[in-house]
Amino acid sequence: MPALPGYKAAAAARVDDWIKPHHGGARVAMERPHMSGSTLSSSALDERRRRILFRAWRRGVREMDLVMGRFADVHLPTMSEAELAEFERLLDVPDPQVFAWIIGGQPPPREFDTPLFARLCGLKRETPASADETP
Repeated sequence: MPALPGYKAAAAARVDDWIKPHHGGARVAMERPHMSGSTLSSSALDERRRRILFRAWRRGVREMDLVMGRFADVHLPTMSEAELAEFERLLDVPDPQVFAWIIGGQPPPREFDTPLFARLCGLKRETPASADETP
C-alpha cells in the first residue's frame, strides 16, 4: 500500500521523540509536555458524565477544548444533576460565542450568566463589598 503524502509510519514518528545531544552522547527520550487530553479517568464515571467529558474535550477549537475539558476534569465528578444539565446546554453553544463570553468580548446571556459559568471563567460570584470595606 503506498504511503500517503505527509504520512509517517508509527515507528518513524517515534524517532522524532528522540533527541540526539550536541555533545555526541547517546540519544535520550524527551518527554513531551502534557498539553492536552483529559486527566480524568472516565471508567469511574456514569454514562452521562462520560459523554459530557468527551464533548468537553472535543469542541473543535483547540482553545475551547482546553478550557472546557480542563473544567470538566476538575468539576464533572462533583456536579449536581442541575449543573450537569447547565453544562450540557453550555456545550451546545458554538465555540466563538462561548469564547467571547469567557474573554469578556461579549456579556453572556442571562441564562448562561450563572455560578457554574463564573467557575468556568475562574471568577467568583460574590456580593459586592460595601464602600467602607477595604480589599
